[in-house]
Amino acid sequence: MRFFLCDFKGFYLAIPVDSVASLTIPSREVHKAVERDEKGHIFFSLPRYFRRESEPIRHGIILKRHPLKALRITDARPGPTDSLPAFPKATQRTLLVTAVEREEDMAPEEIHPLPRTLSLMKGLSFFTGIRFNGNDMILYVDPELLMLSMFRDEEVTEESAGDGERDD
Repeated sequence: MRFFLCDFKGFYLAIPVDSVASLTIPSREVHKAVERDEKGHIFFSLPRYFRRESEPIRHGIILKRHPLKALRITDARPGPTDSLPAFPKATQRTLLVTAVEREEDMAPEEIHPLPRTLSLMKGLSFFTGIRFNGNDMILYVDPELLMLSMFRDEEVTEESAGDGERDD
C-alpha cells in the first residue's frame, strides 16, 4: 500500500494514497483546526490540531468524496466505525499539512498495531499503526476518523469556550 508521508518535526504522519483525490498548495490562511470557506468546503489544519502552529502549512490533501477504506492494522478501535456520522457528499474536505515529504510503499506486515490502550485514549483512535525507520517514527492514520475527531473536538470547544481554541 502507498502512503504520503508528512513531516511534523519529531514524527511522520502517513496518509493512504488511496484516500487522496489530489494535492494542492493552500491559497488561504486558517486560524483554527477546522474551518469552512464560503463554498462550504472544510479545511482541517493538522499543525493547529497537533498544537504546532509555528510550522508552516505547505500542502493540502484533498480527500476523495467516497474514499476507499484506509489500511486497518488492528481491530482495537472502539465501537463500529459505520455508526460514525458522514460528511455531506458534496463537501470538499482538505487536510492541511506541513508538507508532503515523500510517497512510500509499505507492506502491512511492516506496520505494527498500536497498543489497545492507546487506541482507547481520546484523540488517538484515528491512528491505525506505527513503524520505526531508524530514528523516524511513522504514525499511520485513518483520514476519515482523523477528520471526525477534529470536527467533534472543534464543535465541543466552540460550544464550551466560544473562542474556537481547543481545550484539554
